Amino acid sequence: MYEELEETRCLEGIRYQAFGIVSPKGKRVGDLSSYKTKVVHFIEKLNHWHVSEIHLMDCINDFLLE
Repeated sequence: MYEELEETRCLEGIRYQAFGIVSPKGKRVGDLSSYKTKVVHFIEKLNHWHVSEIHLMDCINDFLLE
């Protein structure tokens, strides 16, 4: 199952919370959004539809275009 990744990032001296995804095989894709609920909803969709990791980056690209 895909899981939520939460990180503290720093950009130009400003700290912020960033959220991303950890794939079932452990691939980490961070800093997709600073909105936790948006990323959690995306992860729920990935898990509901049993999205293969081979399609993960395409799904992330679509997610970022929303």
